[in-house]
Formats: sequence, C-alpha cells, structure tokens
Amino acid sequence: MPPGLCFDFKRGCCRRGTHCRFSHDTSPTTASSSSTTNPQIREETETEAICRKWTYMIPRPNMNSSRFEAAVNTKKFLQMGWNLIESEDAGTRQYVITKLGAETGLAIIKTLTDIIDANQKDESTVSMFRDKTLPFYRIISHPDVLSSLILETPVDTIYTFLFGPSGRRGLRVFRFTATALSGMVLGHSSSDEDVSTIAISSSLAVLDRLIEINQSAQVIEGFTAIVETIAACIPESFMVPNAQQSLTRIRRRLNIGSSLPLAPTQSTSQNLLSAAFELSQDLPGDLSNNGARHDNDHASVTDIQILPTAQEIASPRQEYLPLIDSTQHHLSGLAGLLDRQFRLLREDTVGQLRDAVREEITRLQHPNRNVPTTHQGQKGVRKLIYHNVRFSRMCVDRRKGLQVVAEFDQPPQINNKPMKQREDWWKGSRLLQVDSLVCFVSSNGKIVFLSVCDPILPFHGRKDFNSDDKRRSDDIPSLFKQANRASVLLSLAECCVGL
Repeated sequence: MPPGLCFDFKRGCCRRGTHCRFSHDTSPTTASSSSTTNPQIREETETEAICRKWTYMIPRPNMNSSRFEAAVNTKKFLQMGWNLIESEDAGTRQYVITKLGAETGLAIIKTLTDIIDANQKDESTVSMFRDKTLPFYRIISHPDVLSSLILETPVDTIYTFLFGPSGRRGLRVFRFTATALSGMVLGHSSSDEDVSTIAISSSLAVLDRLIEINQSAQVIEGFTAIVETIAACIPESFMVPNAQQSLTRIRRRLNIGSSLPLAPTQSTSQNLLSAAFELSQDLPGDLSNNGARHDNDHASVTDIQILPTAQEIASPRQEYLPLIDSTQHHLSGLAGLLDRQFRLLREDTVGQLRDAVREEITRLQHPNRNVPTTHQGQKGVRKLIYHNVRFSRMCVDRRKGLQVVAEFDQPPQINNKPMKQREDWWKGSRLLQVDSLVCFVSSNGKIVFLSVCDPILPFHGRKDFNSDDKRRSDDIPSLFKQANRASVLLSLAECCVGL
C-alpha cells in the first residue's frame, strides 16, 4: 500500500527531507486514479424516460373501480403507449403489450370501453375516438406486435377481453367506431385525410384480428351490420391496400358464418323422443325367466349368504348385478338402493373368492387340463394353496363351537429347514394368522369355509390344565414345530351345501 501524503510537506515545514517516510508527491494522480475506479452512471435515454413515466401512470392492482378511473389519464396513457410502440426498441414494445395484457392493463382498457359506451351519441365522438380509441387501435394493430411470437399470448388476451362475453363489449366498441369513422370521413378536411386513412386502416386491422381470434363472432349478426356501415362510408381514396385486405378477410369470415344453417326452431309443446338402448337382464332368484341360478340366488338380499355355496361356485350362469338404470331394478326406493349396494359390494369381494375356488376345483378334478384363470370377467386372484390336508383332532369351544386341527405339508421354501428359520418365515409372511379365512376343497366337490383360531386358548381354558400337563403343549397346533408338516386350529366359518 503506497504511503500517505506528508502533511508537514504540504504546509512547507517538513525537515526530514528524503528520509521522510510519507509521500512528498502533490500531483493529482491519486485522486484521478480513485475517480476512474468508480464507473460513471449511464444517462437515461428519452425512450426509457417515457417508458418509466408511462409505467408510473398504471394504477396499483386491486384498486377501487371509481378511484381507478380517476387515477389514470386514459388519453395521455394511450398516446404515450403509442409513442413507445412506434420506437425502434423491440424490448419496449414487448413491455408495453405485456403490461396491457396484465390485469391492470385490461382494467384500463375496460375504462376506455366504458367511456366509449357512455358517450356514444355525444357530439365529441370523433374527438374522443381520435384522442383515445385510435391510439389504442394503433398499439394493438402494429405489424411488429401482431407478428411477434413472444407477444402471441398477451395479444390474444387483449383481443379476447375486447371481444367480451358473447361479443357484447366488441359490439359496443365497434358500433362507436363505425359512428366515429363516418363522422371523420364526412367532416374531414384535406389536412385530416391522413388521420382518416390511418383510423380506417387501424380499425379494420383490429376488427380483422378480433374476428380471427374469436370465431364465434362469425355467427353474431351485429358484426356484419358494423362492417357494412364502415365499408359504406369509406371512399375509394381512403381504401389503402392494407385496409382493403383486412376488409376482404373480414367479409370472407362473416360470410362463412352466415352460410351456416340455423337450427330449426321447434315448439316447446312438441314431445321429443330421445334414442335409448335397452339391455335385457336376467333378474335374481325366482324373478328370473330361467329360474334361480343356484341355492344362494334370491330376490331378497336378506336371504343371501355372504360366503358362496357349493352350487353357487359350480353355477355356469352369470350372477345378477343391477344396472345403472334404476328403472330396470326389481326394487325401487331405499330398498332398491340397499339391494344394489349389497350385490355390487359382495361381487367385488366374495366374487373373487368364488372364482378362485371354482378354478381349484376344476384343477383337482381335471389335473391334466389347462384351466383358465378368469371367469365371468373376474381377473385372476392370488391364491395360497396348501396340499395334502388332513383333519386330525376335533374339540368344542364354548364360543367358537366345533374346532378341528388341520395338518398340511410345509411350503416348499421352508420344508426340512431348521425350526428357527421356519418360525421366522411364518411370522414374517403373516400367513394363517388368527381369524384368517381358509377354504377346504376336495376333488369330489366338497367345500368348507373355515377361520383360523388361537391354538393356545382352548388348552389354557381347560379347568384341568396345570403344571403337570405341560406335556400336552406338544399337542398344540403349530405352523413351524414339525419339519415336514404344519398344523393349525380351525373353526367352521360357514358350511356350504355339498358337505
């Protein structure tokens, strides 16, 4: 770091001479070098200054509508906006259009259209059109604005808002425009010819784009009358090529809309018959033309067992499922609603169990036949099958009733494995836990539904169970104690017909 300036030398009284450790250099190089390190602030251009002032004229969002109209000077705002659009800066044009397409910009456009509607028959129509509407038209119809891909979304937003719901705002604005153009053309002087030409060209360009974006305008009769009014008041000397092209496209689109056939009006008293497709349905139980499907097919859901019976599993007929059309139900009102909900819920749950049992019975009866995995539209169901089942012992429980011990082969993945490994596998798989539903199926068609019981409770519940009877614990059913066989205590869930 260079030494600082010697203040004694600056006052002319330094006696240290060349031995002074401070600088005796009084040239302004230090100050100038420090000044060069600070960059100079760039001056604001004229376009940037106008853009900043124009931005400050936009009121804050969520402002009250009455205060909003008083806060903005529509005439000055739109004229300054046109000056910015006319500049050669593409970024400034994008900024202006984006602001107009935002919520506050659309609010300013709404203020303009409301003023137009309120003063449509006033004598100042031409001056108001020239001071406010024409700058707005020139902003949104500038060729660089309409051809910009970046501005496509905000431009469409502006034109859609100008069109309004069902074209009501657009009709008001262009009726006013047609009146103003007629006044400008009929009362123009030689000095106003250029302004009239620009007004006609810009108005037709805006109307052309409006009808192009909002195609429903093609079938609104009011726009056809507006176009003919504008075309009738325009002399040939004012019809520049751009205006002629816009008018031609407008007429072409409106003629397409007018050529569409109108729907014939029909009297309200005429009864219209709608097409309907009726599907014949086989009703449940005795209501069926072919009789009951099986012993668990009833017209009343109160007679239906939850678990499927042997005849139900073996039945080849499609089960009755209510249709959406309530007029085809065999019951009406609340009873019909409960009937429909019960049958659909049972089909979603028990229907899969029924199809899985049917598949296993067919496989046992025909072991060499390829059995399909679907039936009556049901998807294949994941099944856990235990083979070589044998009922070894029976006992009676006060709450569970008749209980039986079922023995079966250990699953192949743990057959002859150590007991600890078998115990961990059964606990991890969480199979055959208490209250699990199982189904016993034999090759001769016998079907029994059972549920798993806790094997400890029957033995601990015995009055004669004491410490001397610990040897009986070896007889308690277990899934993992034996290497080749597993056993489980079962109780009847619901006995099917066919036992």
